Amino acid sequence: MKKTLLFLGLSATVALSSCNNSTTTNNQSATADTAHNSKNALDWEGTYQGLIPCASCPGISSIIALDDDGSYELLNTYLEEESSFVEKGKFNWDAKGSFITLDNEAKSKLKVAENSVIMLDADGKEPEGAMADRYHLKKLSGESDLDDAFIKQVYKGNDDGVNYSVSRYTQGNKNFAKIEGGKVDETLTQDPSVSEYTVYKKGNYVLDEQKGRLTLTSKGKKQKLTMLSPIHSVYKSGDKVLYVSNYNYDDDHFVVLLKEDGSFLKLDQKAAASKAADYSDGKVQWSVRASDKASLTENGQETTYTEQ
Repeated sequence: MKKTLLFLGLSATVALSSCNNSTTTNNQSATADTAHNSKNALDWEGTYQGLIPCASCPGISSIIALDDDGSYELLNTYLEEESSFVEKGKFNWDAKGSFITLDNEAKSKLKVAENSVIMLDADGKEPEGAMADRYHLKKLSGESDLDDAFIKQVYKGNDDGVNYSVSRYTQGNKNFAKIEGGKVDETLTQDPSVSEYTVYKKGNYVLDEQKGRLTLTSKGKKQKLTMLSPIHSVYKSGDKVLYVSNYNYDDDHFVVLLKEDGSFLKLDQKAAASKAADYSDGKVQWSVRASDKASLTENGQETTYTEQ
């Protein structure tokens, strides 16, 4: 599937992935106090994350950063796929200051709540039912820009050994890929005439993606690229499942653990030796060992997981 089709926006995602969920109208009073609303009363600027249901994969990791200047950055990653895509644009508040509408193709709507945003459908309705909570993105931090570690994927050239960072994004109706590494620092534009796979071009540079695999052509020389970061893994402990994303960008090393209920943990690396590493936020610890074993310690209880 072409990436241009995957990232039409949050409202489109709700419509596609919650076909069996009933909806309820957003509770907005006609006499709302516009002086005391989400826009004015809440500390809404920041970054939010959640695990959205998906019909064709285990879930969609969705991260959105909202800036008080009215701009946003949205990153969607389909679990079990390597590539991610960033959408950049502007948003507007409704007259009552309760929800925002993104200026993407789908005109996605999000209700702004205390330390969360709730994905709405095209009619401004909230999903309800067993999966309703999965459409609530929880506040990750007060940062109004996405961390470079989220945006930039790191690859190693199979032939030249150079580390390349690749960030894919959309602005307006065009898709781009910025690639940096070695002597390369170029922004390529997606070629809409190619439908079988995704290809970006600029002058002597071509970056094509087929089934999540990247190939870079630089001044006539073609080589495959191997992903170094992020690395997405699935761990299980009995019936419990964890989706683990390991990020390593420059000096920024951390993991994001996504649980099946949509909750997540962002843990910074505290120690590393060979293929073992420990990550923690001061309360929760994730420890990975050289084998396929790892452990999660929460509230004093340790659970052992096995990588699948």
